[in-house]
Amino acid sequence: MADLDVAELPHARHFIQEHAPDAIAAAIARRFLRAPRPAGTVG
Repeated sequence: MADLDVAELPHARHFIQEHAPDAIAAAIARRFLRAPRPAGTVG
């Protein structure tokens, strides 16, 4: 997956939205608020 982002949440358990809501919101914001990558690039 060339456009994959991974956010590790070591202290979150099964319901990650309840255990780490701020970390999840920050990861989503970082992922979708940045400029899109040109097609075919990895980065």
